[in-house]
Amino acid sequence: MVNRVVSFLRHEIRQMLAPTLFFFVCFNLIVLTVALLSDDHELSAVSHISATIGALLVGKAFLLADRLPFTNRFIGHPLIYGALWSALIYFAMTIVLHLAERLLSAATGSRGFLFTAKADVATIDWPMFLVVQLWLALLLVVFAISRAATNAIGPRNIRRIFLSKPGTDDR
Repeated sequence: MVNRVVSFLRHEIRQMLAPTLFFFVCFNLIVLTVALLSDDHELSAVSHISATIGALLVGKAFLLADRLPFTNRFIGHPLIYGALWSALIYFAMTIVLHLAERLLSAATGSRGFLFTAKADVATIDWPMFLVVQLWLALLLVVFAISRAATNAIGPRNIRRIFLSKPGTDDR
């Protein structure tokens, strides 16, 4: 029983690793860029922690979305269809998980669910929220296309193409 649990967890972590690392780097670069563009140029540890938690959330969204029966709807079609469809599913899943996290936070608030939820909505910086969602959508599309291409070409061939000298064939 313990071996099955460890095997399951190892598999889940392996499935989450690539998207989590990709979004960890991307989100932290966005945090760094925003800090450098701000007037005070201050880097906040809280912002980097939020970016890291966001990357973990996106990794979990990938894990959950890949288990949905309609995620692989475009098998047998051009890769771009499946990649864009997957990116849309991942985007929807990240929104659902983010809302669930917010609702859970509001439900555990000491001032009551409705008060906490209203206060939370009132404090949203909508322009920043929309920019973050646009970046998330773009990064999800880039990752989904890269993942589809890697699956089609094969990880070994990707390593060979990108890490071998041109003209050498080390199969």
